Amino acid sequence: MLNFWATWCGPCRRELPYLEEAFQSKGTEVKFLGVNVGESPSEVREFVRANKISFTILAGAKTTDVAEAYNVRYIPTTFLIGEERVVENVKIGAFASLGEVLNFLRESAPVK
Repeated sequence: MLNFWATWCGPCRRELPYLEEAFQSKGTEVKFLGVNVGESPSEVREFVRANKISFTILAGAKTTDVAEAYNVRYIPTTFLIGEERVVENVKIGAFASLGEVLNFLRESAPVK
C-alpha cells in the first residue's frame, strides 16, 4: 500500500490513524509505505513521532517526483501494488474508517 499525504492535509490527518491500525493488523501481509509530498523531513519526522505512526514514511525533495511518477493530483491518494508490481487498486480521497481500509486491501487481494 502506497499512500501519498501531507501534514497540512486535513483528510490525510484524519485517515492516518486508520492506516496505522491497518498496519498493526495486516503489516506482516501487506507492506505499508507513506509518501509525504513536499514537506521537510524534519517536519514530517516530528509529525510522525507525535502521531505514533509506525509504518515507513518517506519525506524529502524526491517525494514530489514519486508523486508525479504516479500521476497523483489529489491527496490523500492510495495505491495498492501487487506482487507483480502492478497497480491493483487506487483510492483518491481519505479512508473514513478502519473497515474501509481493510475492505480496500481485501478487494484487491488475489483469489487463492
